[in-house]
Amino acid sequence: MTEAQQRETRILFDYASRCAEQFVSLYYSASDSPSRSQLIPTLYLDTSTIVWNGNPIQGVAGVAELVSRMPFTRYEVQSVDCHPMGGGQGGTGNAQGLQPPSLLLTVTGVVTHHTPSSHTALPPSNAPASGNSNKKSGPNNYDSSLPLESLPRGFSQNFVLVDDPAKRGEGGVVVSVEAGAGPKGGGTETLTGRYFVLADEFRFVG
Repeated sequence: MTEAQQRETRILFDYASRCAEQFVSLYYSASDSPSRSQLIPTLYLDTSTIVWNGNPIQGVAGVAELVSRMPFTRYEVQSVDCHPMGGGQGGTGNAQGLQPPSLLLTVTGVVTHHTPSSHTALPPSNAPASGNSNKKSGPNNYDSSLPLESLPRGFSQNFVLVDDPAKRGEGGVVVSVEAGAGPKGGGTETLTGRYFVLADEFRFVG
């Protein structure tokens, strides 16, 4: 691998890492927002394919319907892994002709759905704990007799993110990263993409 190819690889992996940080922060903040029904569909395409815990969903309309039917959530992201797919030379609109790569992104964490019986929806109690209480001790107290869907659950979510030049100026997550020069110089380069979810697989784990 030539020095130029090594530098290009470093730029693409650094860009993928920063894209992941920005996308994850925005996506799960939007998921927990009261305005999620307006925010989340703007991150998908009409051609997006989604599998939500085994249930197939298609496109922006399908995502909008899913979000409108779900109880409100609180996501806690625990790990993020992202890899560039493609990209490199041949693009336009970026210095030195680098093209924003597609991204394979994996996120794991814990999500609580705020159902009427959810412990996060219950008012706090000042009553002392009793010896026969069903509640667990610790910072995440909850009644073990509550239905499973109201308790915190582990999740894994896999995304394929694509830069869609045809949708410049509307929706998606815009990521712009200035890559530093290589060890022997070569200048800096700004790589910019507007990312949408092309494929999304969500599932509960554990």
